[in-house]
Amino acid sequence: MVVCILGLPRIQRSLPDGKIVGGSYAPIESYPYQLSLRCNGRHICGASIISANYAVTAAHCTDGLSSWEISLKAGSVYKNRGGVVHDVARIIQNPGFGYKLDYDISLLESGGQGSSELLHVNVPVVDEVTCSGVYSDLTDRMLCAGSEWEDSCQGDSGGPLVQNGKLVGIVSYGYGCASPGFPGVYSRVSALRDWISENSGV
Repeated sequence: MVVCILGLPRIQRSLPDGKIVGGSYAPIESYPYQLSLRCNGRHICGASIISANYAVTAAHCTDGLSSWEISLKAGSVYKNRGGVVHDVARIIQNPGFGYKLDYDISLLESGGQGSSELLHVNVPVVDEVTCSGVYSDLTDRMLCAGSEWEDSCQGDSGGPLVQNGKLVGIVSYGYGCASPGFPGVYSRVSALRDWISENSGV
């Protein structure tokens, strides 16, 4: 039996229920790219489909894990039922990832097919000047979004931040969940686009 120890962000985003803040039911048909990254059959992070063979998630979700320890579930709004589970053939973790959570991105190459509900929320983008005043380690590969009424939370790590149907961010870290004055921090996909292409061909 595999024991999964998730490399949580250094600023833990803890709330008792650990789910998206201010969210509402999200039909999977509206978000067909949404995946559940699983270890030992248990949801640990979100992920997003970017091609027929590749998905993207946060590096802190895969740090220390091997491909055989994880799987991806697609096609269901429920964490514990429905959908189709896929093996992961390879984890390509960005080599720049470290304790400051910069370059917080991993590619997952899907292998063969193996044998609580999805939520969504609209989060306001927070300008870089304001956000860098809150998080001193903010880099060009990060962007901020969220408020005290809408935010991502623990368990959403690696999931997508989407604008007009385009993946723009990957849930990375933050102080608390919907804590006033502390928006969520996301890996900025546009700043990591070349790395994605070089490693996946997508």
